[in-house]
This record gives sequence, structure tokens and C-alpha cells, in this order.
Amino acid sequence: MYLLYESLYGELLADCDSTNIIGLYESKESAIKKALELIEEDKEYGYILDDERNNLLEDSYVRLFRDWQENWNCYYEIIIQKLDLIKGGD
Repeated sequence: MYLLYESLYGELLADCDSTNIIGLYESKESAIKKALELIEEDKEYGYILDDERNNLLEDSYVRLFRDWQENWNCYYEIIIQKLDLIKGGD
């Protein structure tokens, strides 16, 4: 299973929780697909992908800044984390 979540920083913390769980996915590909949809939506609101952290496939996370590169006052990260679930008994 893969957990998809976002962590908010700077000005975004005034309006929202610091971490938002987006969902659980059976494959990394499914989580990436959802993350790419969210990125496209947020581009309409002025968010841009970080020049350095922008490859979900390799890094499992991306960073988006509001309005300009390295706007450390307003940015967030989308993270994909692999979960090793332990199956219970009965």
C-alpha cells in the first residue's frame, strides 16, 4: 500500500492543518496518478513545481511553491510513502 499525503509550510499553515492525508493506494502508479491530478489543479492557483524536487517516480515527493521558485513563505510537498502493512491473525 502507498500513502499519499501533503505537508504544508509557511503561510499555508494559517488556514490548514500541517499534514493532509489524500488517500491510500494499492500501487505507486495509482498514487502518482492522483498526485499529478492535484498538481495540475494547483497550477491553476499559481503553484509551480520546484526545479529540484519535481520527480515523483524517482523521489516519491515533489515540492510546489506559490507564485515563484523558492517562495519559502508559501509552499507544500506531496509525498508518496510505501507502507508495509502487517496482516493480523484471525
